[in-house]
Amino acid sequence: MLFTYMSVRLNAEKVGDQQAVINWNFADTGGRYAMTLRNRVLSVTPQHSAAKADATVTLPKPLLVALSAGVISVEQAVKDGKIKVDGDASKVVLVLGNLDGFTPEFPIVTPATNR
Repeated sequence: MLFTYMSVRLNAEKVGDQQAVINWNFADTGGRYAMTLRNRVLSVTPQHSAAKADATVTLPKPLLVALSAGVISVEQAVKDGKIKVDGDASKVVLVLGNLDGFTPEFPIVTPATNR
């Protein structure tokens, strides 16, 4: 579900034609996911690891929430030993650094002013 939300939040204009393949391994749950950024679209395959990933990230699942929310940076999490990134960490930064933030306080319906 979190990866689906991340795909909705991806700013396609900012990522442009860049591509990335990232394996996510959750140390606490044993879950693994292969994420692909291609053609400005982020897709995820559960219970799969890509053979030719740019990076493999190992972390506890709750930390992904903090990373995707911008509470902690990939660089700081690696420095603090909270996550392990094998491969090109810039690909992880590419994805997480191009997620738009949404505010829940928006008007569902706005009144017409020209009536």
